[in-house]
Amino acid sequence: MEQKTLAEHKQDRRTWVLEALGQPHEPSDPHRYVWKPVPAGDANLAPLAVRLLRSVAERQRWCAHLCESEAGAQESFGN
Repeated sequence: MEQKTLAEHKQDRRTWVLEALGQPHEPSDPHRYVWKPVPAGDANLAPLAVRLLRSVAERQRWCAHLCESEAGAQESFGN
């Protein structure tokens, strides 16, 4: 039985998902995003309910894309 660390399992899952989605396996840039506190009352910030619904919708799109990719892979392998 192979003993992997949590980090190794995480990397394996990441690699599998990227391959399933047809994305290049490149390390992400740690400086890709800049995180700053948002001042209260900022007009550019959507209400919390809207932000949560957008996150849920994005997650549903990801899951649908992953399911489509898995179905396509199963068809191509004849399962």
